Amino acid sequence: MWYSTLSYLAVPKFRRYGGLLLTHNEVAVDNGDGAILPTWTAVGSDNVKTPRELFESMRKSGWSVEVIFMTTFQPTF
Repeated sequence: MWYSTLSYLAVPKFRRYGGLLLTHNEVAVDNGDGAILPTWTAVGSDNVKTPRELFESMRKSGWSVEVIFMTTFQPTF
């Protein structure tokens, strides 16, 4: 389900903009302030991963990653 939702949202966007998605990068400076810069990032459909796929690939690459997924919801009264 995650992948289909992710693909449904992301893949048409980067195809529409020539293989680019607008992302935002934070640039840190010594005094602690930073700037958030919009950046066009080249992506392909092979780059679209679910959080589970991403963290698993990080583990396989030797990173020590522990993730706990929690569902949040807003009650309706």
